[in-house]
Amino acid sequence: MDRKKNSSIINDASWSFVLKIFSILLGFASTLLISRLFGAKTYGEYAYSMSWVSVTSVVCSFGLPILNTREISRYNQSNDRKKRDGLVVWSHGVAIFLSIVSTLVIYMNVSGGSIIIDEKYKKPILFASVIIWVLPILRSQKGMIRGEGKIATSQIPILVVLPFTFLVTIGVVYIADVGDSHNIILARGMSGIMSLFVSAYILKKVSRDSRIGGKRVYEHKSWAKSSILLVSLGVADVVNQEVSIIITGNIVGANEAGIYAIARRASNFVKFGMLAFNKPLGPIISESSEKGDNEYIQRRINDIVVKSLIIGSFIFLGILVFGEWGLGVFGQVFKTGWWPMVVLSFSQLINVYLGPTAQFLNYSGREKYTVYVKAVSVILNVVGCVIIVPYLGIVGASLARGLSVIAWNVVLSYIVYNTAGIKTYVNIGHLRKLFAGQSTDT
Repeated sequence: MDRKKNSSIINDASWSFVLKIFSILLGFASTLLISRLFGAKTYGEYAYSMSWVSVTSVVCSFGLPILNTREISRYNQSNDRKKRDGLVVWSHGVAIFLSIVSTLVIYMNVSGGSIIIDEKYKKPILFASVIIWVLPILRSQKGMIRGEGKIATSQIPILVVLPFTFLVTIGVVYIADVGDSHNIILARGMSGIMSLFVSAYILKKVSRDSRIGGKRVYEHKSWAKSSILLVSLGVADVVNQEVSIIITGNIVGANEAGIYAIARRASNFVKFGMLAFNKPLGPIISESSEKGDNEYIQRRINDIVVKSLIIGSFIFLGILVFGEWGLGVFGQVFKTGWWPMVVLSFSQLINVYLGPTAQFLNYSGREKYTVYVKAVSVILNVVGCVIIVPYLGIVGASLARGLSVIAWNVVLSYIVYNTAGIKTYVNIGHLRKLFAGQSTDT
């Protein structure tokens, strides 16, 4: 049974790895097209607007992606289909309601004269509000499909359909000669809608035999309580990622924001292995925590972290050597983003080294610790950006972001060990075993 389970994990991790590569290549192509065809300013306006969308859509998602994966996995384990079906209906209703409210708030804020949003960004952000209707439902359905045990399949709408259709629609925008940030954002929205259709079809297929008759069971209070913590965590995550772009755009302009956005995107390559290998880990943590099998979780984490660190180290070295040349592909002006990219890449390497700290806490029901720690890291990031960006520009933004990433990972790693006795970080013993061709399972 354990061998069969390990085989399934390897299969899911392998497909996740392939899908992630495909998604990165498509994303790289889209970024390259926008920056080369329409310029740094247009890309900066697009990135700035999408940063606001990211923050808002996470609020609308209400922590549903993690909640759905964790709870559906548990309900399937106990064969409680009535609660599973109730959660599916409840999640869709919450996502749609919050999307409507958020869109109205954005419209009133932009049309009524916001003191937070610069005048030149208001129209692009208004266009971007279309996407808020799509992303929460798309992410929620991804969590449901993962909860059904279809780890690789759950990623197809977001990692394949969304970036591929976006790349195609960018080409249409260019051919039609309507290449401003507004139309690029609308192209993104259209891509999201097409992805949503695919996601809904997959969800129907993987859960077609889930209804067993009788009334659905709703655990409104329990789900809402967990969702509030998880949405707080999601907001903290996105704010930590996007606040640097928003503050940079407001202080030093769209051009610098665009350069920083590409530098940050490039730095995320360092955690590529971790993102791919971690995909099957959520349901494993949820099911094994329910059984109290921390030993199995520890073995899986050991294996994932060692492999992710090796991949991340090679990518980091590649960024050090070829990073400036790589940025130049987007245009000569983007070469100024090399130092921010190096700073952010180093912080992501530390992130990989310390392992899936937040993921373990979130899927084992300890998400409150993640919320508290990441809330503090957001404050550190925001204060750091406000103080440093006026003097150091995008280098200052990368320093603030990088230090906040390292800080929350260190603290969460300590909390995981003290609450569950699990070491999420890699040690020399694991590396020796891997290089000696031995299993890291023990």
